[in-house]
Amino acid sequence: MQVSPAPGSYALSEDTRFEVFWPEGSAPPSSFTVSLVRYKEGYSHDGYDSDGDSTTDVVKPDHDTQLSLIVSGASHWQVIPKYSLKRGGIYYLVLTSGSDEWRTVFRVTQ
Repeated sequence: MQVSPAPGSYALSEDTRFEVFWPEGSAPPSSFTVSLVRYKEGYSHDGYDSDGDSTTDVVKPDHDTQLSLIVSGASHWQVIPKYSLKRGGIYYLVLTSGSDEWRTVFRVTQ
């Protein structure tokens, strides 16, 4: 599987569209799901959450972003967020097939 823009990209625009594809000669799984999740670091006023755990290095999911998935060929899909991505946000594009999961991370320009 390959993803565009390149995984780890850090200057995405708020209206970025993603592409998921398999190179020629590689077949995609018979079924899979794609999700885009924004993550943000946990925080609190005193540095601890309600359980007394430090929040300095906690990463919590903020929300799932609704997507449109458009088939562009036998092994090529466009993944289009229905809403603008948040400036400065860190996003994981997650593809799941059966028990396998692939994650790529991106950051939207501040």
